[in-house]
Amino acid sequence: MVVKDKILARKLASINYSEANKALKEVIAQVQKGVQLTSQDLKYILNIPEKSLIGDFLIEIDSFTEEQLKIIENYVISNFDHEDRDFVSDLIDVATTESLNLPYTRCLQLLNNSSERESYVVSSVISYIMSQPKFNFIDEIFLALTNILEDSSFYQNAQVKASFCLFRMTHDKKYLQDLIDLVEEGQEINRELLKNILLLDCNSSMYFHVDELERYR
Repeated sequence: MVVKDKILARKLASINYSEANKALKEVIAQVQKGVQLTSQDLKYILNIPEKSLIGDFLIEIDSFTEEQLKIIENYVISNFDHEDRDFVSDLIDVATTESLNLPYTRCLQLLNNSSERESYVVSSVISYIMSQPKFNFIDEIFLALTNILEDSSFYQNAQVKASFCLFRMTHDKKYLQDLIDLVEEGQEINRELLKNILLLDCNSSMYFHVDELERYR
């Protein structure tokens, strides 16, 4: 589709955001109508200059083949150190949505990296860990999340996720109270974030019922 359509390919490769965005929406619309996205097309799109569009594209498409998911997985891992940290955050969100296999030690390193305090990467990594917990890393996860919760320089969205994850892991009411305090004393976005966390299938009332949290559903 993309590789064969030279005009579309040229527009995608544009450094003009508006032009590239319009072209990418055209690709998404075609795929959603049933046009097959080839692995060549995917590789081309992953290399467009406007990186801020790539995460949105990957989230919008839900029909990737196993081969394509492997391409995306390798792409996410290869861009862990990209200078645009919002772009990295978007890629990790894609990995969470698609259940990709990211290197856990690298994820934990991102959680423990003080330079990430003011980026959304930490929040995205916590979401990934929540969706794919590996209990052989439980000590490292617990320590990293505790540090995030206790360090006020981290974004509150990361602290909300950290406190929820700690409570889910330990059932210690201390972390439940930390979570409620962050939601009640923070901005409305914290309440909305907790609501979205509770909407996840694994956190439905059928599997996870806590009286103090029911009002946030």
